Amino acid sequence: MLQGSSLAQSNDITTDERFDFIGADSRLTALNDINSLKIFLSGLPNLYDVIMIDTPSQIDPRLAMAFSAADSIVIPSDSSIHSIRGALNTSKIQSNAKRFILPINQFSAEHAKLFSDEIVLDVTIPANPAIDSAIAQKRSVLSADKNSDFAQAYREAAYSLLEHLKFF
Repeated sequence: MLQGSSLAQSNDITTDERFDFIGADSRLTALNDINSLKIFLSGLPNLYDVIMIDTPSQIDPRLAMAFSAADSIVIPSDSSIHSIRGALNTSKIQSNAKRFILPINQFSAEHAKLFSDEIVLDVTIPANPAIDSAIAQKRSVLSADKNSDFAQAYREAAYSLLEHLKFF
């Protein structure tokens, strides 16, 4: 789509929760202009209230494009030293975006104190193998088991984020 294809020509997946997922691939790294994504998103008709871009965790052109285009950034982190270090480093990347930390599995108040410049969402996503199963089936975790603790946590995280973004 960044190279001129229309949204209808993409390989998007629409879920029962009214989310559209549009997959990306490694060809994004071939784009040289860091503003490509921002320009593309500004040219979209107002089809979406919120656009979320899930990037790989390594710092590369795709992450730089997303940070350049973002109004807000959600950085997931669990309690491991590697995850916290990665989240702290990611939060230091230059961007005008508002930053949120999404706690994952056993993330404590002590861990939250490390993120004084970010908003730590008031929900923790529990670890659960059903999440990986849903992803492998290309299903939303919300539809894989809508009454599970992890589906409820994702809903609460979404509501918390939307509240911080003043959508309600």
